Amino acid sequence: MRNFIAFFVLFLLLITIFPGFIYSQDTWFVVSSLETAQNLQCVFFLTDDLGWVGADSCLVFKTTDGGNTWERIYVGTGSSSNFPIYDIQFINQDSGFVGSQEGDFYVTTDGGASWIYKSGATSIFTGYHIYGLYFQNALDGWIVGGNGKIAYTNDAGDNWTQKDLSTTSTFYDIEFISNKGWIVGYNNEIFHTTDNGTNWVSQGDTLAVMLNMVWILLMKILAGL
Repeated sequence: MRNFIAFFVLFLLLITIFPGFIYSQDTWFVVSSLETAQNLQCVFFLTDDLGWVGADSCLVFKTTDGGNTWERIYVGTGSSSNFPIYDIQFINQDSGFVGSQEGDFYVTTDGGASWIYKSGATSIFTGYHIYGLYFQNALDGWIVGGNGKIAYTNDAGDNWTQKDLSTTSTFYDIEFISNKGWIVGYNNEIFHTTDNGTNWVSQGDTLAVMLNMVWILLMKILAGL
């Protein structure tokens, strides 16, 4: 999902808008390599030390020392035990969420040590996958995925309400800044809300490449976050 072209476009935009940005970044280096043959799909860090990585085969890896060591955790028993974890988010050190294939959605309240399967989204996402999610707190959150699927929950995933954005493009990610949100996906799709998701408006073909987290990152930079 994070393709080279998208990152290259972001790189050019950052140099143009923030010429000092490229010089402010620290050097990247390898911390450690996970001992797994699975593909790594997503990553989320809550602090410098505490983070999680989602992988194939319903696996999550947790670190408490900035990535030097990792704990391997098997997430669950949804519609398939071998599905990838496409996105992961924690709102604090205990409460977290992951999205997977066929609408599989899991919640943890103990930092990822154990996961609870929530089947409420499977009827909405039948035949499609959850590629992106965003939770504003322990109860209110959004999931997006294939065929223009987007749904909202106010009870931590027990029940979901689907929104119709009149598109069949695959959505890859969703992010909010206060009550403003963005969804990005295949075929240059960008949708924007200014009322916490009640209404969504297409922003059109803003970039002539497939977009995902790159556009959201740029929005955060422009917002001064």
